[in-house]
Amino acid sequence: MTKNLQKQGSKMTLRRSFWLIFTLCQLAFVGAHAQDRAITGVVIGSDDNAGIPGVSIKVKGTSMGTNSSANGQFTVSVSANSILEFSMIGYTSKFVTVGNQSTLKVILDVDSRQLQEVVVTALGY
Repeated sequence: MTKNLQKQGSKMTLRRSFWLIFTLCQLAFVGAHAQDRAITGVVIGSDDNAGIPGVSIKVKGTSMGTNSSANGQFTVSVSANSILEFSMIGYTSKFVTVGNQSTLKVILDVDSRQLQEVVVTALGY
């Protein structure tokens, strides 16, 4: 009877060890797979090399994003191979692949397209 109890205890210990190792491996895989990191940077204009406030910075394919501050600086959380889209009225949009970079300096070109005509309407009483 003592041998049966020892055998059952040994099986229970092996099962518990297996499930513990299995769970730890799963947690390690999930943690390694979804490693987001913070990217910081500045967005400047090609015309005056000054920071551009209010630039929309969006992680392509997601709803995540941010806007640049008054001096053009930003921080956004992304995964390793994310693509960031930078857009602002009056400037051409730009796509930047993050890769292994942790800081970015993005230069937006001035959009030289002009309005061809403006229609003004007025409503009177």
